[in-house]
Amino acid sequence: MENKEIKALVDKINVEWEEMKRVLNGEATEEKRKFGVALGDTNAKLDRISTTIGEFETKFVALQTAAARPDFGRPGGAAGKKVNRRGEPLNDGEVAYSKAFLDWCRKGGQARDSIAAMHDAIEKKALYVTDDTTGGFLASPDIDAEIIKGVIDISEFRPLVRVRNTGKRSVKVRKRTGQFAAAWVSETGTRTETTGYTVGMEEIPNHEVYAMVDISRQDLEDSDFDLEAELREEASEQFALLEGTGFVSGTGNGQMEGINVNAAVSNDVSGHATQVTYAGYVDVSHNIKAGYVNLANVRFILNLKTLGATRKLADGQGMPLWTSMAAGAPATILGYPYTIIQALPDEGAGKFPVFFGDFRRAYYLVDRLQMTVQRDDVTQGASGVVRFWFYKRLGGQVVVAEAIRKMKNSV
Repeated sequence: MENKEIKALVDKINVEWEEMKRVLNGEATEEKRKFGVALGDTNAKLDRISTTIGEFETKFVALQTAAARPDFGRPGGAAGKKVNRRGEPLNDGEVAYSKAFLDWCRKGGQARDSIAAMHDAIEKKALYVTDDTTGGFLASPDIDAEIIKGVIDISEFRPLVRVRNTGKRSVKVRKRTGQFAAAWVSETGTRTETTGYTVGMEEIPNHEVYAMVDISRQDLEDSDFDLEAELREEASEQFALLEGTGFVSGTGNGQMEGINVNAAVSNDVSGHATQVTYAGYVDVSHNIKAGYVNLANVRFILNLKTLGATRKLADGQGMPLWTSMAAGAPATILGYPYTIIQALPDEGAGKFPVFFGDFRRAYYLVDRLQMTVQRDDVTQGASGVVRFWFYKRLGGQVVVAEAIRKMKNSV
């Protein structure tokens, strides 16, 4: 409600009140007129004044009610600008929003889109972290020092085999290649020389594995993360992954020899063209020399997927092949422990997914040089790049093939 409206209404009420007092005091004259109505006797005058004050009171209440409502851009203020109830001018966005709201009050859903548009227009003038240019750049995230990584399936075969360190380019191991036989003889029988004992030399050469990474010098200088340490860790994992692959399928030519490549390792068929079987497990674990089976190092090796298929196998009486032992004891296959080697192949036609035997006797691993890191600031220096070389030397091969056997998916 405007101040001038209130003042005009109060002035009118004051005039009527003064007139009533004069009438009551007998001061009113017959000739005086108010609002074009002739004043009569005292009673008539009082009735008219009472009616007029009642009308003013009704209007005054209506103005009070209007004043209590929210002010959505009512006109007023300097130069005809719209103001709020505190008399402060409204900006263009507030005027547009108030108009849209009043349209919605009058028209309902027809004006809803208009309100949303006005709201968006006003919102865009605020600062929000969701928009970099309106405040997002000011709200820095908390960056964790850790890098989230997935798991690399490394074949942990080293605990199963014989490992030797050397400072030479290769290691040679003496090996018995032939045996003489013993024979029965009587007390006075003729004894002849028992021949057949021979020896040889097994040489395990060292091979090199490497990785090379280029990083800009400025990236190394400005990064708040230890990039060099991260590269070392990555190289270590990748070398271990490569070693596991070499242990299974290395060609032996410029790299480790794999147990699945050595032609002297015998095999037993599973009896199924594409799957491991209960009978296949029995055969591969019983066609090896008993001396290896009686040793503590004998075990099965297979990958996780093949283990899943193995756990579903049972004999003719429903007895499972895979056995879960008591708490604290490892699960077994046919009573023998097993190790997951992910580098081994899955089941499939002609594949060798399962090995069994004493791998400590069968395989020899040689470490010539542990992983070494060489930082090269010169080679790519003209391009502002630092080159990191990671390299390692090792070798490995089957030395006693008869100590292990493998299962072939075949009939």
